[in-house]
Amino acid sequence: MKILHTSDWHLGQNFMGQSRVDEHEAFLSWLLEIIKEKEIEVLLVSGDIFDTGTPPNYALELYYNFLKELSSIKTLITTIITAGNHDSVSTLKAPKKLLEVLNVHVVTTGDEDENVIIPINKNDELISIVCAVPFLRDSVIRQSLSGITISEKEKLANSGIKAYYENCYTKALELKQDKNIPIIAMGHLTTVGSRSSQSERDIYIGGTIDIGGDYLASMFDYVALGASSYKSNSWKQ
Repeated sequence: MKILHTSDWHLGQNFMGQSRVDEHEAFLSWLLEIIKEKEIEVLLVSGDIFDTGTPPNYALELYYNFLKELSSIKTLITTIITAGNHDSVSTLKAPKKLLEVLNVHVVTTGDEDENVIIPINKNDELISIVCAVPFLRDSVIRQSLSGITISEKEKLANSGIKAYYENCYTKALELKQDKNIPIIAMGHLTTVGSRSSQSERDIYIGGTIDIGGDYLASMFDYVALGASSYKSNSWKQ
């Protein structure tokens, strides 16, 4: 199985007051060619598709045209898109059901109403499982408690995120059974030992959370992150 992992497109972003539309058009055109050339089977987009919660119309047009073009690539089995901290849940969620017709899965919050465990099938055979975890907001990973310190909030965030991934991994193992297939995790967070760029704001209280890439790699065969990327040992079949 061939996967391509990408993230943080930030469509609609301006740089020094100048639109980056030409750059984004060139990038998406290049990405389409790579997917065709390398015969990619699964495309993973790990958050921050847009730069703001209210992207300009041209950014939405770029996004939808790109997804339409993907539907013509015969080797591509599915595309999985997860929301980042810059993305508007409602913007990504609105066309969710329609995009499923194009084999595009969109996961926005990761709450109980969304199934983040996505089986990948080829010729009616299960070939991998993706735990499509988006940016996890406070309402999903921890209770809102008054009278607690920032340090205590950080601990709640850490334990909540770890518990979420562990629960996803347990569910994926149940689906995997005894098959020799990879379990892939997506996410949008900055892990310990990685470095965010100057343009990326802290996405959790206190900045970097106390979750190392090795922690995720101890469970999953491949970890596809946005915000700051970490890759585990490649899984080979």
